Formats: sequence, structure tokens, C-alpha cells
Amino acid sequence: MKKHAVFMIILAIIIFTLAAAVLKNGVTKIDVINFETCVFAGHPVMESFPRQCRDPVTNKTFTENITLCSPESRDPNMLCTQVYEPVCGLPIKETFSNGCTACLNEVVEYYVEGECQ
Repeated sequence: MKKHAVFMIILAIIIFTLAAAVLKNGVTKIDVINFETCVFAGHPVMESFPRQCRDPVTNKTFTENITLCSPESRDPNMLCTQVYEPVCGLPIKETFSNGCTACLNEVVEYYVEGECQ
């Protein structure tokens, strides 16, 4: 009975050690170089305008790039290209094919690059 208990303890220690080694090596480090990678890395986002993300490792703050819709960009006679460069129109959080089509929507005040999440 004692041999069985000793064997189980040794086996548990081996499994724990292997699991710790796998978890330590399995963590992927993300190089934070801009707002998007900062958010992707899971760092906190400050609800300011524009939003900001702080990297606690480097203590750097990254600001979200936004584009405001100007009165000229709302001209209904404007022809938008059919190039697909998705943007997220805010504050309605709707994805548009590009910035031109986003600004033609009178509810959109500004947009950020990429599809809405």
C-alpha cells in the first residue's frame, strides 16, 4: 500500500512539472507596437476619445486612429470607389466597405479602420 502511495506522489510530481513546463513555454509574447496590438494583447483600454490602450510592460500609451466625417465627405453627390477597405462606423458600430460609404451615412460621426468587433 505504501509503495502505491509513493508511486502516485512521484507520478503527480512528474505530471505537475511537465504541465508547468508546457504552460510556461506555450505563452506567446505579443509585441505591442500600436493601439490594435495593445488591445489584442489584452491590455486595458481607457474609454476616452479617442480611446487609448496602455501597455503595462513598456508603460507606453497607444491612441486609436480615428477619422472624423467632414461636411464635404457627406455630400450625397459624391461617388465612392468600390474598393473594399472595411471601416467601423461609430457610434453605431456598423461595418462599411470603406470610409467614403461610412461618411455618407448621416448617423456616422467618425470611423476606425477594420471591421467592427
